[in-house]
Amino acid sequence: MTALAYDLALPSLLRPALPSTPNGTGAPAAAPTLPGVVDVSSRPIWLAFQYAIPSGASAERTAIWRDLQDLRALNLQPGVWAIGRHEHDRDRLADLIQRAHRSGGSATARTVGFDTRDDVVLQSKLSRACEHLWDDFFNHSDWYAATSLDPTVTPAARIGELDALRREFASMRVRDLVVSEASQRASAQLDQYAARLMASTPPGGSPEEDQRPTHPRVDITASWRLRAGSTTFVAETVPAAGLRWEQDLRAFEALVYRPDPGRVELHHGVFTWSGPPDSAAATVVAIDKRLACFAASYP
Repeated sequence: MTALAYDLALPSLLRPALPSTPNGTGAPAAAPTLPGVVDVSSRPIWLAFQYAIPSGASAERTAIWRDLQDLRALNLQPGVWAIGRHEHDRDRLADLIQRAHRSGGSATARTVGFDTRDDVVLQSKLSRACEHLWDDFFNHSDWYAATSLDPTVTPAARIGELDALRREFASMRVRDLVVSEASQRASAQLDQYAARLMASTPPGGSPEEDQRPTHPRVDITASWRLRAGSTTFVAETVPAAGLRWEQDLRAFEALVYRPDPGRVELHHGVFTWSGPPDSAAATVVAIDKRLACFAASYP
């Protein structure tokens, strides 16, 4: 059996990014600092997957590329991809490594920290990849803004266009491991578009009116471990909640609940929170109860 340099496949192959704490918890030691970065404890724990496939194995190369897309991997440079540390994906990644070796190629996957020059360079490349991840979103956002004053576009159609942009935001958010500045700019743009659109659109008459999810399912679509020891979770509603439904939910909860900074809010179609690795199920149950309460009150 080919030895795998995959730190999640087998405990003996684990190569932690930083030394464990003396108490044996496995949590990283005191977080280092980098130029322009005050604290890296909020950075994700991620894997650098590097592979090479012989030129004659084009089918295998294409299959591995598709699997990397399905794993929400980000390309950092030719042959090197960043993959968030998802415990549930370790078997799939181990299989990719095995397949690369069986095709006559090579593959490794290791945790990237901050303790070597190569690691710091890869961390920088991850940040840039997350920024560029949003390029297409901003192209579509610019088009939406440029056509926002078109008098031939009905309010209902405009809401539909903004909901499409919101769905694109959600699909990018689950891949942005570092919560890049680009993602924050994208969120701010959606907030501005929504505020202007809702101010100029009367209630009712949107294509959502007959399609609002009365009690949507909540699915966790991405999760990754952070160096501080917690896990970031991203969840979406199924079917996707539209802008008007989301704003109605926010208004309802502002009336019936006391302010709670710990309550996970639906924003641009996604719920995002950080907590202990085993907190996901309880948080989803709490969100589901809130949505059920809202659905019961909905006319």
